Amino acid sequence: MSRGRIEGFIKGILDGLEAVYSEVKPARLKVTVKPEDMAEAARRLLSSGFDHLHSVVATDFPRDHRIEVSYIVGSVEGKLADEVVFLTTSVPRDSPELDTLSGIWPAAGLHEREQWEMLGVVFRGNDDLRPLFLEDWRDIPPLRKDYVLKRWVDEERERHGLKVERA
Repeated sequence: MSRGRIEGFIKGILDGLEAVYSEVKPARLKVTVKPEDMAEAARRLLSSGFDHLHSVVATDFPRDHRIEVSYIVGSVEGKLADEVVFLTTSVPRDSPELDTLSGIWPAAGLHEREQWEMLGVVFRGNDDLRPLFLEDWRDIPPLRKDYVLKRWVDEERERHGLKVERA
């Protein structure tokens, strides 16, 4: 489908929900909705053929005091197989919470867990928010833009008795 056709198709699906549409690239449409409309938008997309969750990604925008969360969805067959929708919302950076979509796309649970660990987004209703990679992490989430990686590297070197001399 062309951008106009896919956008029109999605607008029909999401009729009645306030949404902003933008093209990511051909056959990739970003649909931004309010956090409280995410679950309804997801249910409508699923019932219209967007049955495959590719990924859940989050991006930290500290200057805007928000974290953007996108569920990237498509279809494994049929007329939508070449289309991808980024169902997106923003949450406040100082209390990033969003309802889980794992009841709609079950694979979302694991992806949400990763975004919780890496950016600190709490997905209400996801009862498996536990570390995937960072078992003993005690700092701010490592993919936040204000996280200082060099400090962690230096602390880990010291903890393991590694001494690195810098030129």
